[in-house]
Amino acid sequence: MGAGCHAGRTQGLVVMTPDGSRLGAFGSAGTGPGQFLDGHDLAVDSRGAVYVGALNGRVLQKFDRVE
Repeated sequence: MGAGCHAGRTQGLVVMTPDGSRLGAFGSAGTGPGQFLDGHDLAVDSRGAVYVGALNGRVLQKFDRVE
């Protein structure tokens, strides 16, 4: 999984295969639910949920795995 960056700010997350093919993306730039600026930390739990820690507003957001 890689983070898409623009001008030094994380704008969203891009899901990629090991060979670099893009599978999809989620999250966007902003300060509302599902949005973040300056994404700093990323973690994935055993169920596939993704957690993004963002410096703006000092928030931690959870993105549930969707099949």
